[in-house]
Amino acid sequence: MNDITIRPALPEEIPPALELAQRICREFIRPGPNTAGKYDAKREKLFVAVDGERIVGMASQADGCHIRKLYVDGEYHRRGIATELMDAVMQTIESTRVTVNASAYAMPFYLRYGFTQADEAQDHGAGFITMLMAYERARPLIIAIRPARPEEIRPAIDLALRVFMRYTAPLLKAESVEYFRASCGDEAMLEKYTSGQWRMFAAFDGRKLVGMACERDGVHISKLYVDPAYHRKGIATKLMDALIESMDAPRVTLDSSPYGLPFYTKYGFAPTGEKDPWVPVLTPMVYELP
Repeated sequence: MNDITIRPALPEEIPPALELAQRICREFIRPGPNTAGKYDAKREKLFVAVDGERIVGMASQADGCHIRKLYVDGEYHRRGIATELMDAVMQTIESTRVTVNASAYAMPFYLRYGFTQADEAQDHGAGFITMLMAYERARPLIIAIRPARPEEIRPAIDLALRVFMRYTAPLLKAESVEYFRASCGDEAMLEKYTSGQWRMFAAFDGRKLVGMACERDGVHISKLYVDPAYHRKGIATKLMDALIESMDAPRVTLDSSPYGLPFYTKYGFAPTGEKDPWVPVLTPMVYELP
């Protein structure tokens, strides 16, 4: 899309943008009079695609949930401009459900974008057909990171064990796996977290526990695990930030599995150069606080 700028329409650009919409509507969608030139400044947000000083496309949304207009000059079709306009408009919409009354001409585009049929097609006569289509957006992911409450300690440890068994256990000897499993049921260890002597943070998606991180002795991070369904969403980093900020220590240590090594290295941990002969697959690492 060479030299095409997508941006909110300036006040003086609205009339020519509406004229473009009317012309494109007559040429490609519905001959004769049409309503593409109507504009409600109180309800609509309008974007334009500009090539130099020429308006070559326009799109608008109304009421924060409905695509009102989307038109591109015929000379500029198949250059990705409609998609860029749609992306810009969608960024101004917070609703998780977005609708559009699509003409038969535009339906293939909206289907490719991700809209689906929401109602039966309507025949308005003279070959003019529209269909109500809807785009269901994923619910925004809002993760809460906070200290784990006493009743959340055991579920958090259970989450850690499940993730450990999936990603780390296959790399360890049977006795090492059994040691970790047994440590998760150590009542003395659980009591230190329940009482607050050792710190544990938990990540929640609503009420669902999706991650945990904990330390021991104020200097060593003993566990950091995130539900596999929530990997690569920045949750581990947020847990690490919260835990390290709570630790009053100039340096923090941990023992990384091969699976976690890239994450810890990116975070700023460095290998100490030592190895535990009993669990050689783990890499002791240290983080020097600024």
